[in-house]
Amino acid sequence: MTQEYKTLRELDVKPGDVVRNNVARTEIIADTSGHECSMESGYTWLWDNPVWRIVSRASDTPKLLRDMTDAEIGALVRANNEGKVIEGLWIDEETWTVLSEAHFHNMNMAYRVRPEPKRETVMLHGSVTDELWGRDQTGYDTYRITFDLIDGKPDCDSIKMEEL
Repeated sequence: MTQEYKTLRELDVKPGDVVRNNVARTEIIADTSGHECSMESGYTWLWDNPVWRIVSRASDTPKLLRDMTDAEIGALVRANNEGKVIEGLWIDEETWTVLSEAHFHNMNMAYRVRPEPKRETVMLHGSVTDELWGRDQTGYDTYRITFDLIDGKPDCDSIKMEEL
């Protein structure tokens, strides 16, 4: 799937969502105004600039076992019994840890099934003569480079280059 960049309005960005700008290659957190995003350096990007993609949603915060419904706990137990990888996150930690044995007894821990890696395809167009490369194809492009991102990191084994 080719990565789509949209306006912040089209992405329905909410305060606390993290978005990435394709032009500046910068990740920022949406502010509370609802009309723009600001970076620590003080620069602002217009709300209707169509060069954004969602990195993470503020609503994606981990849910502690004590806050889960019976159905959510049941789904975790079922996934564990099916051999899926279960991860845990302590209330004061930032990194998910793979649990060798998930017992689902700690009420102050968040549990989840390890998510599948997010895979995206990036396509760049350009020319070796003018050394300008970008996502938008122009009439002067002579080559196309395609590669995959796995959880936001380039998969070097997937790089393909073709002459146009």
